[in-house]
Order: sequence, then structure tokens, then C-alpha cells
Amino acid sequence: MHIDWGALDLAFETSDIEHSSWLDRMTGEVLSVFDGDDPDDREAVFQRINAQPKRFVAIEPPDARAQWEWMSEFTASVPDAQLRDLLDVALDGRGAFRRFKDVLLGAPEERQRWSRFRDDRMHQAIARFLDEANVHPANAPPWGP
Repeated sequence: MHIDWGALDLAFETSDIEHSSWLDRMTGEVLSVFDGDDPDDREAVFQRINAQPKRFVAIEPPDARAQWEWMSEFTASVPDAQLRDLLDVALDGRGAFRRFKDVLLGAPEERQRWSRFRDDRMHQAIARFLDEANVHPANAPPWGP
């Protein structure tokens, strides 16, 4: 089967309680519903999934704890001690995600490195998801193995 990598990547990036996605194990299609979608469209997706539940696997993006750990791991790799200290402080307590991003706004090179770092971790999570779902795509992801 061919995976719709763009849709799968987007499903992993969209992690909120108003969004749900499933991967069709036969076609590689990603089905998604949002709370604001037309009720008939949502019902059509749910009917399709309920008609063949073993054909679909729910997509569970990495939770906030895992993503916080990515930020902590990245922070430990920052060579500039002052920036590393600011990021350490940003990671403490509620609002850590926003503070972390705000600190990186003042360090464009590290912000780009963080973006690549996070993308790598997200792609590793996608690979684990496919492995755990016993899905073996015929097409390689655009970001490499």
C-alpha cells in the first residue's frame, strides 16, 4: 500500500481533543474528523470505520509529556550556556511550550535546529506507529528512512 505521507504527518502534528484521525491499513489513506466538520461528513467517516474496524488504526500523536521530553533533550544539546539556561527555565511549569518557543525566537539558528530536531522525533514516532500497527508502506516517506 502507498501511504499518504503528507496527511499522516499532518495527523501527527494535529494533536488536540477536537481532532481524530485513522489510517486505513489497506489503502494508506488517512481519515480525519474535526469537531467543526459537517455532521454528515463526520458520520460518514465513523460509519466507514465502524463497518470494518480492523481495517483502520487510530492515529495517536505523541502526547505533551513526550514532546516536553524532546524539548528537554534538545535543550541539553544547546552549545550556548546562556541560551541553554534560558531554555531550562522556560521548561519549568505550566506554559513551558509557549515559553520555549518564545526563547527560541531570539535565537534563529537554534530555532531552525529545533525545528529539524522536532521533525526528526516526529518522524521517528510515525515510524514506530506504523511498525506497531504492522503497516509496511510500499512508498518511502519524503523525509527519508
